[in-house]
Amino acid sequence: IKLMYKKRSNSSLVACDKALYEAFLNVDVIKSNNMEIYEVKKYHEKVREYEKVYIYYGMAEDMLEFCQRFLFVLIKVMVFIDMYPLYKGDVTELRKKTGALNLIIEDFSSSVFKVGSIYRKIKESLLNSRLAFEYLACADVNRKVTHVVQFFESKIEFRGVDVFAKERKILQNLNFEVRRGEKVALIGKNGLGKSTIFKTILGMQKYSGIILIDGVSIDAVDLDAYRSLFSYAPQGNFLFDDTIYYNITYGSSDVSPEAVETVSKKLNLHDQVMKQTSKYNTRVGERGEFLSGGMRQKIILARAFLRNACIFLFDEPLNNLDNVSGDDFINIVLGEAFADKTVIMIVHNHELLNRFDKTICIDSNAYMRTVSI
Repeated sequence: IKLMYKKRSNSSLVACDKALYEAFLNVDVIKSNNMEIYEVKKYHEKVREYEKVYIYYGMAEDMLEFCQRFLFVLIKVMVFIDMYPLYKGDVTELRKKTGALNLIIEDFSSSVFKVGSIYRKIKESLLNSRLAFEYLACADVNRKVTHVVQFFESKIEFRGVDVFAKERKILQNLNFEVRRGEKVALIGKNGLGKSTIFKTILGMQKYSGIILIDGVSIDAVDLDAYRSLFSYAPQGNFLFDDTIYYNITYGSSDVSPEAVETVSKKLNLHDQVMKQTSKYNTRVGERGEFLSGGMRQKIILARAFLRNACIFLFDEPLNNLDNVSGDDFINIVLGEAFADKTVIMIVHNHELLNRFDKTICIDSNAYMRTVSI
């Protein structure tokens, strides 16, 4: 029994670690889709399972130790009773001869108390982990929210914005605006902070200066409502170790299988999915390792399409796509289907720039970066 619970506790612990690892890998996706509470609850359930199994394991371990010690003490008591007549009832003399027995009894009592001690330690540790995740989920609790932005009506503005990674300034003096319905290309060499601009727009990066949406500072808006205006497809095509369907619908509620199929067909994904063993219920593996890079990228784009927000942020969406799929994607987001959508896209193919309304170029200037339009 002890071995069985040990195996189950190890499996539960691995599941907890795996969930935590996936959450850190996909933190941008989780935050941009307002899924922090969901992820905390999901992790909490895994921790509860580990807690339950490990307590059973601890009980089995301590029960075994209890039985062993009890048996040993019982033998000593029997020896004590058997020796008693030899000393003609002289308990003092008998105690001298069997002094070690008291030590054994003390060990026995301490082992009994250990059961409660172990249980308390487990409960305290698990409580600390839950509190830590609740803190992470509520990290913005001290924000002074004065506006709940439900629609995107005019423009997003950056006014003299400096962006920081911890205390190091990585972007400086960003000044630009993106109007509703515009298709904007974001270009520049690798490592200059293009992806960081997306994180800053979403309120996930430390910055100074002013960022406005429809004239309201994003520091004063409700972040859940604000982020619901965005569909964000990050560059790293990491997926959750779940099904294809789960990964496509992540962050979208009340989605029908027909809607998932429609979006998948637009991205030339549906036929690839139908070739999988379990079709949309096929598990993708850790970080999507069971799928090709192209399929992973299409799943991320399908997720963004399905969310169907007002503003789309695409971080190098053409990576890992074949020419046909890439052309189809560009024709969709820069065509009539997205006429009323605002699109900001990081691109490396400069031949596409003439199809955008505006290009924002990030140039390297010594150790700082500046933005020009």
